[in-house]
Amino acid sequence: MLPVSIGLPQIAAKRDKIVRHHRHFPLNYKQPLKFSHEKEGSTAQRFCSKLRLIAMKTAYIASSWFNPAQVAMLDTACTKLQANPTLDWDNSFMPKNHTYKDWTLSTHPEMLADPEWQLATFNADVAGINASDLVVAIYDPALANSDPGVLWELGYAYGCHKPVVLVLPDTLTRDLNLMPAMGATVVLPLAKLADFNFARLYYQPFSGKVY
Repeated sequence: MLPVSIGLPQIAAKRDKIVRHHRHFPLNYKQPLKFSHEKEGSTAQRFCSKLRLIAMKTAYIASSWFNPAQVAMLDTACTKLQANPTLDWDNSFMPKNHTYKDWTLSTHPEMLADPEWQLATFNADVAGINASDLVVAIYDPALANSDPGVLWELGYAYGCHKPVVLVLPDTLTRDLNLMPAMGATVVLPLAKLADFNFARLYYQPFSGKVY
């Protein structure tokens, strides 16, 4: 745990140093920062809470929800992401929650053939990636569940030099393609999503057989 003692004149300098270097945050990121000689509710303590928010990352959640297996994986991933203290869930972007005019297939079955919906949805998703710190791609390479849309979003994020965390099922039933396997910044199983530190995105490519 990193003890922090700051006076008000030092706040800006401390903030800039911490924001530039994530390694200055405590390794045990689930515990609050400690203060020396500071009272509960002090200005310095409130500022430290804001620093924790700065450290949190916003994510574009690239995902599929077109069959029961995809929905189940996405629901599990969302539960874990919401429990992760290094991800700013409230300000992250999930396309499922930002549909054009709130249209759904049940209310507007014609929308998939509608150029207005197509372009608006594409532009909104691209804007969501651009506005986020990173992309979390929830992806199952099984033929019945593989979604080329998720892979396109992964590739677009790579081209924008944004970190990509590729989340795979805990047990793979099919080899992973070489490009997402090596193109993602981090590849991890679904089970580790709640405890992954999004403030420390070091290159961790896929380990396994590819095609």
